[in-house]
Amino acid sequence: MEESSPSFPPQKIDFCCERIAQILEECKMNSKCVYVLTIVLIACLVSVSESASIEWPDHPDGMLHFYELIYNSPRVTWYEAKNAAEQQMFMEVNGYLATITSPEESSFITNWLSQLNPEYYILVGGYQDRDAPDYSEPAGGWRWVTGEPWVYTNWHVGEPSNGPPEEDVLGLKEHHGFYWNDGAAEVPEHYYLVEYSVPEPATIEAAIDIDPDTLNLKSKGRWITCYILLPEQYDVADIDSDSLLLNGKVSPAWSWIDEAEQILMAKFSRSEVQQILDPGQAELTVTGELTDGSKFEGTDTIKVIDKGKN
Repeated sequence: MEESSPSFPPQKIDFCCERIAQILEECKMNSKCVYVLTIVLIACLVSVSESASIEWPDHPDGMLHFYELIYNSPRVTWYEAKNAAEQQMFMEVNGYLATITSPEESSFITNWLSQLNPEYYILVGGYQDRDAPDYSEPAGGWRWVTGEPWVYTNWHVGEPSNGPPEEDVLGLKEHHGFYWNDGAAEVPEHYYLVEYSVPEPATIEAAIDIDPDTLNLKSKGRWITCYILLPEQYDVADIDSDSLLLNGKVSPAWSWIDEAEQILMAKFSRSEVQQILDPGQAELTVTGELTDGSKFEGTDTIKVIDKGKN
């Protein structure tokens, strides 16, 4: 899920209403025209649903977190938004109304929403559990739909207020700078924010062969050669050569792929590699990514000496 353009669709519900009024005026007494064109525009009106999305890679739980701001017409209640969010899927993971559990996450979401500039209240995944032992009005018993601890809050001044009607769900208000505001669960809104927590894909275990097997730190040779083989279900042609790193520090000077043998050969500067090694047994790890973002890693052990000639 890539970040969308920092703009959000115009409020099409208003546009449709204006067009209906315009057509009614233009059609005057032509009842067939009024009927057909009004039905078409009403169909537009009742089916508007658009979204913008972004990834936050820095969540402390180590998972990939994606957020999708959904604009819906007609408006939906908090319960309808919750059900809709839980039916949304991304990367084979169901969504949920977003939970904002840290200042860092709040800042990330606020900065993103400020670019989109939505003009309405945004429903998120906080609610007040009236059966909770800590329930009290207006600030007690608040919970996240995921069951995560309710430890961070970002209420607007004077909130929560439990203003009439009873306000027991959480939303973000644009004109409050996206600070938190409690709202009524049954009052329908245009926007809701969906979050997806996607497990980090497992790292592919690659076979790595480093040449030479014995590296003399006094050697004047030019290259360290690494041969990379992936499990048979993968294609070495899909390796992003720009992602390759040896021990997380050294990039290859160049690489070459033998598709027939399914081997990638990468050449690392010997002088750069020698700078990160000490005499003895050295474990060298090569990491990289495939073009689809999957990560791989492989390790080989060589002997490092500091005398004589290679």
